[in-house]
This record gives sequence, structure tokens and C-alpha cells, in this order.
Amino acid sequence: MRLVACLVALACAGLLTVSECRAGVESWGTSPEVARGPEDDWAFSLTDEARDRLHERRGVFSCATLEEYIRANDPWAAFYSIRDAALFEDRACAASMEKLRKTLDQNPLTRIAVQFYLLKQGDSAAMQPLLKCFDEQAIAPEGGRSVDHVVVSLFGFLPDWDQTGRRLLRHAAHADGAATTINANALEWKKELFGKDPRYRSRCEQAAAIEGLLGSRVCNG
Repeated sequence: MRLVACLVALACAGLLTVSECRAGVESWGTSPEVARGPEDDWAFSLTDEARDRLHERRGVFSCATLEEYIRANDPWAAFYSIRDAALFEDRACAASMEKLRKTLDQNPLTRIAVQFYLLKQGDSAAMQPLLKCFDEQAIAPEGGRSVDHVVVSLFGFLPDWDQTGRRLLRHAAHADGAATTINANALEWKKELFGKDPRYRSRCEQAAAIEGLLGSRVCNG
């Protein structure tokens, strides 16, 4: 269901049509898609182990075996491997991505991961697909109070407040259920990684004020 939500979001954003999304998933092979949950993601929440893994640049899925994940029809492993390469500043992953780019772009989940990697490597144009995915899912009639957790979680690893920060705070005001946890985890990561910047608190409070939230409640800690 998480993958389907992101397929819909990207289709709404104009990046893919619904038919193209379906074709992209099927093109990875005839074997069933490998199911994965939060327990497979070391960065799902901010824990001591997660801090250690980030500091040591020690993920679970390696970009060096990206092609194997594709052959196994395991888009989540592929997603995590590319995301971790972005977080760990693994420039070697670029070669694997380039070789497999056509296939990666056929699956919206890995397409998001590629955009995140490019953004972390300094390609500012890669921000727009992520923002569109967030915005279109947020206003979708069937999910107006929920945004697919893939993009929400990635926003926690980006330093800006004008774009990703404001969207996380807006989402915090409307999220419920599991979405509340996902959004809180993203904000915790943002605070962990960028909170030492003396401008963090003021930027967070400015973004909160724009979204009509009490900055002292969401920006402290």
C-alpha cells in the first residue's frame, strides 16, 4: 500500500501516468514484490543504533548490489540502498545508478530515491519532483490528511525550512495515526542533524508561524 500511494502521488504530480506507474512495477519481473516494513529501515526512527549507523555510514542495503535488488523485485531494498548512498555521500553509487537509470525510473519508489540522491549531490532541480509528490498526495481527496511516508521521511534529512520544513510542519498539524509517527520521526531527524545551527530555532519558528502553528511547541527540544 505504501508503494501504491507513492505511485498515485507521482502520477498526480505529472511525472508518470497511472498506466506508466503500473507498467513500471510489472517491468521489474514476474516474481512477487518483496514486502518490507519499518523494521527493515534503520533510519525509520531516531535511535542510538540509527545515530551510530549514520555516523559510521553503515547501512543495511548496499548500492553495490543494486542490480541484485532489481532482479529480486525488491524495490524497497533498492530504495534504501540509494537513499543510504545519498546520506553517506557515497559517490560510487552514481555509476550503478547511471547503468540502471532506465529501470530505476520505471519504478516510482526508486525514482524518488534517485532524485533524493541527486539533490544531496548538489542538483537543486531534483527538489521539485519530491515537492510535487508531497503536495499532490497531501491534497488528494482520498488522503487529504496523509502524505506517503517515503517523501515525509526523506524531508527529515534535508536542511532547508522554506520548502521541506514548512511542509513537515503543515503535515504535523493534520496527520493522524501512523502518519503522526512518521512525521514526528522526520522532524526529530531534522532537529538531530541541523539543530546545532544557531539559526535552526528561528527558521523553524518562522516556518511554524507561516503554517499557523505554535513554534515553541514544535521547535523546542
